[in-house]
Amino acid sequence: MDWSQPANIRSEFTDGALHFDGHAPLKGVTFQIGEDETVWLTFQPDGLLQSLMTLADPTFTVDDAEFPWQRVKTSFDGGATHIALCKLFRYLAGKYCSKFEVMDESGYWDDGVDAHFTARMEAFTLASQQLKEEIAALGTAGDMPEEERRKAVYRLLREFAQRFPNG
Repeated sequence: MDWSQPANIRSEFTDGALHFDGHAPLKGVTFQIGEDETVWLTFQPDGLLQSLMTLADPTFTVDDAEFPWQRVKTSFDGGATHIALCKLFRYLAGKYCSKFEVMDESGYWDDGVDAHFTARMEAFTLASQQLKEEIAALGTAGDMPEEERRKAVYRLLREFAQRFPNG
């Protein structure tokens, strides 16, 4: 890997997988815990934390004017992984980074209290299951007019979003 060469990485999504081609001037480590997304602790020559994904196409997952940024979706593997990654990032940020900002929709990064996070996740999981069941029940209510069914689903979704605005 030659840091003196510019990035010319390209990505392509084919056959259900993401493929990369080209040169990416990155050094560091990547890892994955359980079913969560890959954690990229890889850096460019100037010290900027960067991933293969965002180096190839910063708008692949979201068109964000505040680029560069990294993301790790932890919802696939449960709360323990989320807590562990936040603790790892807090340690690394304090020790090695001059600027390290986190947007954590769960609130754990700001709060740091495991019990609060666990309670929020349990409430979210229970409410999500209840929402699925209520929407499924509306779908089998054959005597309900379609417009009324649509309004009921919209009301359920709106109430859920108000209860969990960042969920």
